[in-house]
Amino acid sequence: MLETPDMIKKIFTLFLLALCAGISGCTPTPSGIPRDAERSWSLKGSFNWKWNQNVERGCIAWVAKESYAVVYVFVDEKCDGERDWEFFQDKLGVDYTSFSDQLLFMGYSSWKPNSVKGENGEYLDWPEYCPYSLSQSQINAIRAVVTDVLGLALTDGERRMLHRVDKRLAKTDGSALRVSYLGCVDVVNDRKRNESGLKVDPWENNSRSD
Repeated sequence: MLETPDMIKKIFTLFLLALCAGISGCTPTPSGIPRDAERSWSLKGSFNWKWNQNVERGCIAWVAKESYAVVYVFVDEKCDGERDWEFFQDKLGVDYTSFSDQLLFMGYSSWKPNSVKGENGEYLDWPEYCPYSLSQSQINAIRAVVTDVLGLALTDGERRMLHRVDKRLAKTDGSALRVSYLGCVDVVNDRKRNESGLKVDPWENNSRSD
């Protein structure tokens, strides 16, 4: 019997699923990730893990690979449901990515950054200062969620990440946020930090602190 293109596609899909399942079973969970985290595999050959932690005053959603992690801290929300665009929509909180080591504030304004352009329309830079501010009570509300989740953290990687987020929030001046291409962040002179090597990565257990 001749195989049709649809049959070949189904066979190939089943082969990929079987291969993925086999690789998943042989790949240990990295030490920084809870063992019950949801694991998925991409056709690029890499794994990522997702897990949530709900507490009374908010929730935290994690996304991690072996080399880095992202943590989303939400105030007065629950981290349930699919991780689609609606999962992150209109939630108040902060996003921290280990390799960039900066706090990105989310949901506090509908403002979106636009690059600064020259007379001929060429890109020059991003505007320096954020057009809105965060009150100390808003910052404290984020810290309260981090504190609650720290008591539930299962791994050293989670604890290092959460301690780093809390340390940055403790130093954040809500009236002097800076602008990145994604929105308002707490980092000052980020380019100089990159060039000087002062940036830390708590997921990689870097002991340096600033």
